[in-house]
Amino acid sequence: MNNTTIPTPSRIDKARDRLENAVAKVEAALEERAASPTTDIGAEETRAENEELRAANLKVSQRLDDVIDRLKTVLEE
Repeated sequence: MNNTTIPTPSRIDKARDRLENAVAKVEAALEERAASPTTDIGAEETRAENEELRAANLKVSQRLDDVIDRLKTVLEE
């Protein structure tokens, strides 16, 4: 019977393989993102919507402040 042992990967080899796989996934994601111009369009749409919501929030806040001031005036009379 031949006692040849099959070498098993060391912890370092396993860690290196995991690292190489992770780097490959990151590179693939970056390439996909660079190839997709819709990502930038989506970001611009989101920024525009955010600005609209900020403006609406400011308007509502100002109106609420006006109502509160009027209520205080009425209650003081």
